[in-house]
Amino acid sequence: MIPKLRLLVVVFCLLACWNIAQGAEVPISVFPDPVQFGTVALNSTSYPLTIFVSNLSTSAVDVTGMAISGANSADFAFSGPTCAVVIDGGQTCQMNLTFTPSATGNLSANL
Repeated sequence: MIPKLRLLVVVFCLLACWNIAQGAEVPISVFPDPVQFGTVALNSTSYPLTIFVSNLSTSAVDVTGMAISGANSADFAFSGPTCAVVIDGGQTCQMNLTFTPSATGNLSANL
């Protein structure tokens, strides 16, 4: 009998706004939100999924850092470059994320 490998579905949650240097919140659009990697085999790395981050304001947004946090954060990784230090008003940047599940079940993290 061939053993069955349990598969899982994951949702990667993203925040909807960042703070600019002056402390005011600037509207940021993230697409897709949430990011769904679908079914990924245990300990296998997903194909990179592209995330688009758009600055909906006319002011530049200072990106002071990007990090993945949460209970399952170690299972997610940036693949390639992340967004620039500054996203100008009305501009969009893109980045890629991968998912390598270390456990079965629904796993999630925050960007």
